[in-house]
Amino acid sequence: MTSLCCVLRLHLPPALRHYTFFDIGASATYEDAAANRAAAAGAAEQCLPANRLLLELLRAHQGAFRLALSVSGTALDLLQAHAPAVLESFRRLASTGCVEFLHLPYHHSLAHLFSPAEFAEQVALHRRRIRALFGQAGATFHNTEFLGGAALARSVEALGFEAMLADAAPCAPGRRRPNNVYRPRGCRTLCLLLRDPRAPGRPVLAHPVPGTRPSPALARWLATFRRSDATAILVLDYRALGSPRGGEPLALDFLRALPATVLRNASFRFQTPAEAALTHAPAAMPGCGPEGRGRTPAEDRRLRPRGPARPGGLLPLEARPWLGNELQRDAARSLYALEDAVRHCGSRARLDDWRRLQDAEHFRRMGTAGPGRPSPYEAYIDFMNMLADLKARIGKRR
Repeated sequence: MTSLCCVLRLHLPPALRHYTFFDIGASATYEDAAANRAAAAGAAEQCLPANRLLLELLRAHQGAFRLALSVSGTALDLLQAHAPAVLESFRRLASTGCVEFLHLPYHHSLAHLFSPAEFAEQVALHRRRIRALFGQAGATFHNTEFLGGAALARSVEALGFEAMLADAAPCAPGRRRPNNVYRPRGCRTLCLLLRDPRAPGRPVLAHPVPGTRPSPALARWLATFRRSDATAILVLDYRALGSPRGGEPLALDFLRALPATVLRNASFRFQTPAEAALTHAPAAMPGCGPEGRGRTPAEDRRLRPRGPARPGGLLPLEARPWLGNELQRDAARSLYALEDAVRHCGSRARLDDWRRLQDAEHFRRMGTAGPGRPSPYEAYIDFMNMLADLKARIGKRR
C-alpha cells in the first residue's frame, strides 16, 4: 500500500531593517518590529482557517487522515509574541494524535554547512520547544529547505532521529526513485524519505475553482504510483493557503478534498513520516546521492568555502540559492567566523542576535532582487553593517 505523507510547513524569517554605517555602535536593533508583527498577523490569517479545517477533517476521518507539521523556531517565537491563537490551534491539532511535529534547525539556518556544534544546538533547541508546546519528542527531522547529504544524514542519526526528509536531488536516470525509503550511506538506523519533485506544491494553482472535486494536479500525481510499497511526500506551505477569494482562501478547497480524494483509492493510506519509515523496508542508497555527483573544477572553486568556516569542505550544489554568489558566501563566512567570540562573550542577547542573523532567507535576499526589495548588494551592505556592530558589542563584553 502506498503511504502518502502530507507535510504542512510554516516559517517566518526575522525581518531585518535597513541598517546603515551610521547605525554601527548606535543601535543594536537589527529587526523591523512592525514588519515582524505584520508577518505574524499574515500567518494568522493563513493558519487559523486552515487549522480549523484540518481539525474538522482529522476528527471526521477518525485516524485515517494523518499529517505532519513543520514550524520553525522563529515562527513559533513570532506567533507566541503576536498571534498566540495560532499556537493554540496547533495544540488542538496535536491533541488528535494524528499529527506529527517535525524537527529542524531552530533558526532556519545553514549551520550544518559551517558549524556542526551550532547545528546540533539549534536542533536541540527546536526539540525542547516542540516538546514544551505540543508534548511531542519527535522522531523525524528535515533540514532547512530540505537540504540533504550523506554527511548530514549521519549527523542526524547521531542526534537520535529515526527518519529524515530531504529533496530528491537529480541523479542518473533510473538510479534513484524519490518514492522509496532509503538507508543513507554510512547510517545504520536512519530512514531517508525523499520529497517527490513531481508533487503539486501550489494548491492554489493546482485547484483554482472552489468546490470539493479533486484537484486535477493531485489526481494526476497519484496516478503515477504503480508500486504498492511506495511512499509519496507532499509538502505544502501555509503561505500557499492564503489567496482569498470570496472571503475564503482558495486552497482550503484543496485541503477539504484531499482526504476523500486519497482515501477513496484503496491502494493509498495517509501516514506520518515516522510511520512510513517504520512501515517500509529501506533500500540501499545508490551511489549518486546528494553529495556524490561529479563537479567541474570551476564548480569546486566556486563552492569551496574560504576562511575559518568548514575549511577544505565543499558546499552542495543544492545550496546555490543561498550561497551561490560571492556576496552570499562572504556574508555567511563572516557570520560564522564570529561563533567562538559570541559564545565566549557571556551575553545571551548577543548569542540570540547572532542566531537570528543565520536565517537562510537573509542570504537568499542577497541573491535575487525582487519588486519592492533592496538589491542584493544593498541587502549585503545592511547585513555586513549589522555584523560589524555585533562584533564591536561582543568585544566590549569580553
